[in-house]
Amino acid sequence: SPKVLLSHRSPADVGGAEVAAFVSHCGDTSVYESVEALVPIVGIPLFADQPDMCARIVDAGVGVRVDKHALEIPTTTTKTSSKNSKNVKENEETLAIEMSPLYKAIREVLLDR
Repeated sequence: SPKVLLSHRSPADVGGAEVAAFVSHCGDTSVYESVEALVPIVGIPLFADQPDMCARIVDAGVGVRVDKHALEIPTTTTKTSSKNSKNVKENEETLAIEMSPLYKAIREVLLDR
């Protein structure tokens, strides 16, 4: 199964051999690092110049955009799955449905590789 790193700040080296795609807010530095490392980007722009940078990523064919308004953060499900491993499978299915725009974008990037 694919491994996912959730972090408030990404590692300095997104070009590691195990990085298949980078979920980014499309800030300049993270985009430059990803493009230099040839790592596709799943862009979720938030404000300022990030939507423009994300549009450039999509136009250049190095990533896809996910609308931040299409995402829901399933905090209840996450808390439940961490407390009760018996419900993990059920919660994973719920997470997959609730986060489907992000998962679809990541799958699109990975399948294009």
